[in-house]
Amino acid sequence: MEVTDDLLALADPVSSSDVFRFASRCRGCACVHFSGSACRLAARGVAVLAEVTTDVPKCAIRPQCRWFRQEGIAICKRCPQIVTEQYSPSPEMLRVVLGEEADNPAT
Repeated sequence: MEVTDDLLALADPVSSSDVFRFASRCRGCACVHFSGSACRLAARGVAVLAEVTTDVPKCAIRPQCRWFRQEGIAICKRCPQIVTEQYSPSPEMLRVVLGEEADNPAT
């Protein structure tokens, strides 16, 4: 479904990202998480995060999902916890998003 102003307005008074799950096309080498031919975010997600579901969640984008093509069902069982706006990210989520930078923060 395409995101429109009318759709976003349905979330009022809270943030639309608190109500809806958004996805976008992989930007490949234009993304900081992409390296060579793989998404490091997806790879770190499987390596670091615990599964949050035992069942495979319903997913409208799975047939086109780079994460699924790369990591299989393992990323699907972690995907529900991966969101753009983290209000209080766990140390594990910071390692997924920041990679080595989370282990070696700048002073």
